[in-house]
Amino acid sequence: MMNNLLEHNLKAGGKMRELTMNERKKLVNILHMRYMEASKKDKAKILDEFIQTTGYNRSYVDHLLKTHV
Repeated sequence: MMNNLLEHNLKAGGKMRELTMNERKKLVNILHMRYMEASKKDKAKILDEFIQTTGYNRSYVDHLLKTHV
């Protein structure tokens, strides 16, 4: 799922476009349960991909995925 979002986020010429707030919220919704059930190694991968996609700070992403309501 995350790779699809990365591919979708690419513009012509390989430049990333900024995600809308709704797209970022959807991403948090999708990843929350996957993140909570993941091993430590898999959590690191999820965080890395999320950061690459959104440009958010690592600790903020960790907080978002842990406290998602």
